[in-house]
Amino acid sequence: MTTESVSFRITRTAEDLAQTVAALSHRLVKLEQRLGALETAIQRPESPDQAQLDALDHVEALLQDCRQLLEEPAPSPELVPEGFLVPEGFLDSAPQPQQEPVAYREAA
Repeated sequence: MTTESVSFRITRTAEDLAQTVAALSHRLVKLEQRLGALETAIQRPESPDQAQLDALDHVEALLQDCRQLLEEPAPSPELVPEGFLVPEGFLDSAPQPQQEPVAYREAA
């Protein structure tokens, strides 16, 4: 091998190593920054803002309304007014009422 060829390979290898060290250093700095941010977040827990709490309260109210609707008995087929459109199979799959249904009176 000639001296020029060996010198070129050494220079090339040194440049590659320098680039690798620079990339690793850059990644290390980013990881340290992320670690610092995580440590800060752990040290001071953030409380949710009022808008988030209001939204959760609204969702809770909606869930409660849905639960109440699901607990209500469905009308029996005899109580559905004539001409009222009910999806096919809706009354078949409805839970049976737990109490005696109150018959609707027709308006005179």
